[in-house]
Amino acid sequence: MYSLQDLQMQPQSAFRVVATLQDLIASEEDAIYWVDPPDNTKKGFLQDVGSGAYIYKLHNAIFYPDRALQAPFGEEIPKEFSIAVGDLRFRHDGAGLLLTGSRALFSESFGRNKLIHYTLSGDGLATSLAAGLPKIENEVDQTSFFCEFFTSHFGHALIDMLGRFWPTALPCADDFTKMQFVGAGWIGFRNGQVNNGPKFFQEIVSACGISQADLLCITKTTKFSELYVPSRIAPFFNQSGPKYNDLMQMIAQRVSADAQGNQSDRVFLSRSRLPLGKRSLDGETERFIEDFFARNGFEIVHPQELSLVEQIGKVRHAKRLAGLVGSQMHLAVFSNAVSPKMFRIRPKFHPVFWDIPILHSLGGSLHDFVAEDFGVPNENDRPNQPKNRSWNISTDDLTRLEDEFKRWIAQ
Repeated sequence: MYSLQDLQMQPQSAFRVVATLQDLIASEEDAIYWVDPPDNTKKGFLQDVGSGAYIYKLHNAIFYPDRALQAPFGEEIPKEFSIAVGDLRFRHDGAGLLLTGSRALFSESFGRNKLIHYTLSGDGLATSLAAGLPKIENEVDQTSFFCEFFTSHFGHALIDMLGRFWPTALPCADDFTKMQFVGAGWIGFRNGQVNNGPKFFQEIVSACGISQADLLCITKTTKFSELYVPSRIAPFFNQSGPKYNDLMQMIAQRVSADAQGNQSDRVFLSRSRLPLGKRSLDGETERFIEDFFARNGFEIVHPQELSLVEQIGKVRHAKRLAGLVGSQMHLAVFSNAVSPKMFRIRPKFHPVFWDIPILHSLGGSLHDFVAEDFGVPNENDRPNQPKNRSWNISTDDLTRLEDEFKRWIAQ
């Protein structure tokens, strides 16, 4: 049986460990280079592996984007695919499968959907996979860098997609930026076209030193002669590490190098001018909350009306950030303030945790004001998962919000 621990240990045990990045580049076999090794003496070693920085080099690896897997599998894995725990599914949201040259399951194949948390049977795994997987349609001889996926969704681009881009912030980044960057298309890029992506996407890619001409968005099963696969370090999976922070600081510096910094150390990131379907909270209530924060010295910022340069400039040196739960709060990843503090307002049914590792990695803290459920239930809601539905804040909770804010601001 391959357990979660076995899969997490795979980076150490299943690949030849090399001493330097140059050794990895020169390797003619599958190998791994630890950029930031975990401490083997620590009790939490397996947890450290999740945020540790390492890079694989795979030869003749095969990438099956989710679109390629939908045809033979539909939504569920066939019965012959041995499953020990849970109802393992390929979801239609960007999950892909990556196999090594020997058709062995690559340990991070299911990371996109956290399916690594399920236990997989090793007996006959390759045989079962080979029997049901689609044929290889493309072969790429050019040395490639595995991004996993591309998206035009602002929040997911920051805290999810960029989780594998951290090697572009290394001193030896030239070894990677000259490669082809590959991934499947997700929100906004399901058709495989990234050239017409939103401006912020173009700015982020450029800040990583990558030319848009070097992006390959994959929609069909593809075999790579040489594929570099960096570990995923991203707040989306509660694994924000130093190398991810280095990347975001590099992007902030390159994107907003000439921008005037924010003059306010208190910023409220508003959603009140978003379209109704994206705003969630009742508009009148949010304007009431904005007025409250404005009276307490917070600058009210509407990120969607600003360029990425301006957005970064607003949060870069702010010591206090506040706002409703949503993608705009993820701008904290660009903070350069010492121990920034966040006051986040969310409904009880929307327990988004992604901002927590962001603040912790910056040496800061997050205070969640949690309003009682006061919205319209959705039949598609799943337990302990983020929800998307309209909600409001009761009069009693608004009074409690003021009390909690006063305690927070006094800290």
